[in-house]
Formats: sequence, structure tokens, C-alpha cells
Amino acid sequence: MLFSKEKNAKMEEVQKYISVSSSSEFEIIAPHIQNAERDYLVPLIGNDLYQRLITFCNEEVHNLTDESVQKTNQLLAFVQSAVVHIAYWIGFDVINALITDSGFKRTESNTVKSLFKYQEHNLKHYLRTSGFTLIQYFSFLN
Repeated sequence: MLFSKEKNAKMEEVQKYISVSSSSEFEIIAPHIQNAERDYLVPLIGNDLYQRLITFCNEEVHNLTDESVQKTNQLLAFVQSAVVHIAYWIGFDVINALITDSGFKRTESNTVKSLFKYQEHNLKHYLRTSGFTLIQYFSFLN
């Protein structure tokens, strides 16, 4: 995966691309990131480039004066942005639900309310459009 739990203790990597609370838990979005990578990214960029990007993510130190490292870093940022937007879009309904043994419930409290329907629609549209525009742009670069 192009995001790691270690680099997202307070959602630092994710916050580079989308405004989320630092109290959000990476485990909530991680399955959706995996799905976005598997279903949309890998078919577009291929498994070889995907594996190279994962290796690049896992390396601790990069020589940022090296031109190939700079380009890979730019590509990674571009790809991560697309993936995180698509991940929140495809996981939108699951993230907003509480799934228990007694069924499915909408999460809400006295101080935090669920979105209005138009806000939900607009947010889903933004996430989908942002993610797929980046994916589409990337396909033109290939």
C-alpha cells in the first residue's frame, strides 16, 4: 500500500491531500485505500510501477538532489492524492455507518450531526471528481 500506518499516526500522509481530522484513525480508511489501489491504480500504472512506488515509500532516506528521485517523489504525491480521494469516495457509506451485531446504524451525537443530503452529494462528487481527474490525467502522461 502507498500509505502506511506508521506515517499516519495522526493522518499526516493523508492530510497532505485531503483535510481530515488528526484524530481520525488510519485503520478506518486503510481498506478503502487498498481497494482504490487494487481496482483503479494498479490496472492503470501496472504492477511493476506500483511495486516500485511501494519500495520508494518504504525507503527511509532519499537523495532529493537526484533527478530520478525528485520525479518519483512527484509521481508518488500525484498518485497518493488520486488514491486517497477515490478511497474516501468508495468508502463513503461504510465510513459513515456503524456496523454492529445488531445491524447498521448512522453515527450521530448531540454535538456532531450527520451531513445534509446535499452536502453528502456534493462531497461524494468532489471526492470522485478529484480522484478520477487525477487518474485520467495520469493516463494521458503514459
